[in-house]
Amino acid sequence: MARFPRTEAEVIALAEAMITGLTANAVLYPAPPGAVLDLTNAKTVSNMALILLAVSRLFCSFVEFVFQQAAFYFAVVEYHTARSF
Repeated sequence: MARFPRTEAEVIALAEAMITGLTANAVLYPAPPGAVLDLTNAKTVSNMALILLAVSRLFCSFVEFVFQQAAFYFAVVEYHTARSF
């Protein structure tokens, strides 16, 4: 199970990984949440509180996106199941 980083170095590493992943995969994430810009700015300033806030916001945006996708796929399955009867 994934765990949230506890040390400053782990948080900064997570921030860098999130920035890299979202910007390198523009096809998968054509409109990443605005928190990516916040995260980049916070990392540039090296303000730990801002980095934690931006990582938390980005994580919440990602979780919300996952739940929206899951709801969509469940609706598709429900639609096709109803049509097959």
